[in-house]
Amino acid sequence: MRRTTAFCVLLASICTGLVFGTVLNFDFSHTTPLRISVSGAPGAPLSVQAAGSAFPNAGEVRILTRGTGRLIAERGQLRYRAQAFIYQKGYKPIDRNSEIVFSGSARKKELKDLAPAVLGMREGSRVALLKRTDSAVRLEIVIVDILPTVLRGPWIRPPAGTNLPEITPGKDGIPVSVSGPQQGPYSALTVYQAVKGSGVQVKPHDTVTANYLLVNSAGKVLENTWKKSAPAKFKISQALEGLREAVTDQRCGSRIAVGIPAAEAQGKNDLTVVIDILGTESETGRQTGDGKE
Repeated sequence: MRRTTAFCVLLASICTGLVFGTVLNFDFSHTTPLRISVSGAPGAPLSVQAAGSAFPNAGEVRILTRGTGRLIAERGQLRYRAQAFIYQKGYKPIDRNSEIVFSGSARKKELKDLAPAVLGMREGSRVALLKRTDSAVRLEIVIVDILPTVLRGPWIRPPAGTNLPEITPGKDGIPVSVSGPQQGPYSALTVYQAVKGSGVQVKPHDTVTANYLLVNSAGKVLENTWKKSAPAKFKISQALEGLREAVTDQRCGSRIAVGIPAAEAQGKNDLTVVIDILGTESETGRQTGDGKE
């Protein structure tokens, strides 16, 4: 009888703990999944909304948009814009914490916490990295837009019968060759847009981030920056005369083919350049992701 009574008391204690969450120190507080909504064009300033109370215990990566561009590999080319926001449980407004616009080489050691959100992804992806802060009710949400190093879009070919270069794209849309003029040397600077961009216009004193293929009049490739570990950067004011004139006032996100006469190429031969205008940096140091500000 005593054993039965003791067992009943123990069972009652356990049940009390299960109901009130006190004796066994259980936490039965209601949580809802964290939902994130992001608005804004890739590379542009974003607005973020979040709701929910279930925070990850460690860094969590969520793919919000899966890109189809070039794969980001260790030591390969990389461009991204990362914008960090602070979310606090119970509060809808989100405070912008910081942002980074990066163009260079993808290195895990330098990417640090961002590495899982970048390496192995494809250009055009939008990724959310969720990071716990030192507060139990605050969460850092980092939105990473992986920007293109190869521009894509509706392909515009040069009109037939004109003295314009012809681009041959290869894997991932990277130009592998470009023909010179079909009707003799360039008599004047020749420019046409193969892909039309919609970003900000390049100004005469900007620093441009770009990839390009440079070919001489014999069709020999002199330089191909797509094969390098990072996109090129150059000041418009210090570029070849013909290239400076061709790129100024173009919009970021454009791919242009430029035929430069020898007189404007600082040499004895014509040059043909295919250039993807990826982003700009003004004299004040302000950078654009893909120019959509």
